Amino acid sequence: MEKVTRRRVLSWVTALGGAYGLGLATPKLKAYFEGIALRRAVNSVLPSKPLPTGLDLAKPVAKLVEAGVIDPGKILEAHKDRGPIPEWVSLVLEGKQQELILSIENAPFNLNLLWPIGLATKTAFNDESPIIGDDLPNFASTGGWTLGRENNGAAYFNKVETLSLSPEQSSLARRIAENIFRPCCGNSAFFQDCNHGSAMLGLIEMAASNGRNSESIMKLAKVANGFWYPEKYIETALFFDAVKGDSWEKAPADLILSSKFSSAKGWRQNVHEVLLDQGLLMRPRQGGGGGSGCAV
Repeated sequence: MEKVTRRRVLSWVTALGGAYGLGLATPKLKAYFEGIALRRAVNSVLPSKPLPTGLDLAKPVAKLVEAGVIDPGKILEAHKDRGPIPEWVSLVLEGKQQELILSIENAPFNLNLLWPIGLATKTAFNDESPIIGDDLPNFASTGGWTLGRENNGAAYFNKVETLSLSPEQSSLARRIAENIFRPCCGNSAFFQDCNHGSAMLGLIEMAASNGRNSESIMKLAKVANGFWYPEKYIETALFFDAVKGDSWEKAPADLILSSKFSSAKGWRQNVHEVLLDQGLLMRPRQGGGGGSGCAV
């Protein structure tokens, strides 16, 4: 998989011309949006300055390595085609304290390190998870996790005391997870049926266990989702700018991450189709499409 960078995403978006629907409908609109709003959207969703979270990623990862949920060798092998492994990833896998930093360059690595945290961390609310049952091994989040000792991540679901969550923190994490959606499907982070769902849940749990409040956690989640689904959220930023007259930065995180704007159906109806209907995007060419939402 090719490395994702801000420059690559901006070049990709600007050059689409309609295959995915990001070509603007008229020359005037095209010139305006490509020159102003489009770049503003890209720079907002994919800021050049990384966002420190103040959360230590190494501590929970070390517990997962010890429990066999993470095999460091498999993690490194999975990322070798992206180029040299960043030093911070190696340090995290060695259990040496490293702050979780959100950026487009870090996004793929963060995804694969947060995924097993959400998957394996033992919490009271996971006893009621929608993925529990006979199909547990068949979800992308479980069957897709092959970077531990076992070949199927279902073996680790809700099994490891990775984080210390008080009853209040656990309740907060669940409530937030139930209200954060992702544009690859219609499920919340509580329904962690894919890698992005598990990774988001892991981020939420880490932040809650560190005493963050709902607003703080939602802001982190908004940034993380933007890095994991840049194409979708660049359109969302365009929508808020051109239709709502509001900037991405000022748009409330809980609104952006809600089912209305972040589930696959909600995003398409309330963002993509609105932009198309208002003539701000061109209809896709026959045979064109946006590809899978789970691309990072």
